[in-house]
Amino acid sequence: MNESDNNLLDLAEFILNKIVHFVRFKGQRFLENHTENASNYFDDLIQSDESSWQPGGVDYDSNDDEDEETESWKMAYSGIENVLDEFIENYQQNNPSAGTVKLITKFKEYLSDFLELGKIDDLTMDDLEEFICVVLPNEMILEDITNFDDVNDAFVKLLTYLEFNHNVFLKIPYLKFSEREFPEIMRTFKLTHTYQSSFPLINFLLASGENTDESVEGFFEITGHRADLCQIKDIHLKTIYEQVDFSKLNEYKLKKGDILHLQIEKIENRWKIAHVEMVYPQAAKYYLY
Repeated sequence: MNESDNNLLDLAEFILNKIVHFVRFKGQRFLENHTENASNYFDDLIQSDESSWQPGGVDYDSNDDEDEETESWKMAYSGIENVLDEFIENYQQNNPSAGTVKLITKFKEYLSDFLELGKIDDLTMDDLEEFICVVLPNEMILEDITNFDDVNDAFVKLLTYLEFNHNVFLKIPYLKFSEREFPEIMRTFKLTHTYQSSFPLINFLLASGENTDESVEGFFEITGHRADLCQIKDIHLKTIYEQVDFSKLNEYKLKKGDILHLQIEKIENRWKIAHVEMVYPQAAKYYLY
């Protein structure tokens, strides 16, 4: 094969058309950031294109070995662990915060071990929202990290990286989500953090069962409140508990719709809070099912 080979010229025209189409409809920013290397985008686009290129009537897609080799290369290039390990390595060089790096590592484990995603292309906004609303607050409590600005900045950098290097366009919907939900996530997290600082788990475990007629644990939504008394509903069992004594939380800014993972106990025929594991914003309800 040489420069004048017709098949090679056809291939060059095919690639050029794909690049022009991509820049016209998806890659406008490359015209503004022309110094950025966009070759990875075009490689992905060509590999994932459903149309076939068959010069001279030869079906190159019929070569099974070549297909397997291509799929293997694609998996290595876009595999969750490979992609996030590469990002973490780059991120760590400019952001020495060990806690934030741990959270990104937890995100990688969440995608690969819990959701069992194979490729970064499979990442969805639902996956991001579940991690931010449910997994992240629990991890931050364990790591004793309270700076949400650093966490949000790390995810913006991650999604920018994925957009420019792996054709994963989730940055814009994430920014809209974070602007809408992060204040509520921060509020409920700080509420949990303050509560657990005042009422450590060990104290609850040592006193557990004293003078208690009955206890229930679950995820409860605040469906109504008046003074220190709240109506709560188990989001899984749908059981409603009326006039639960929330005086233990009277200094905290709880809202109707907040979801609390807590244990309540009945003492002298009255329900009251025994211990709060976590408070989640309303946005977490869908993912707690």
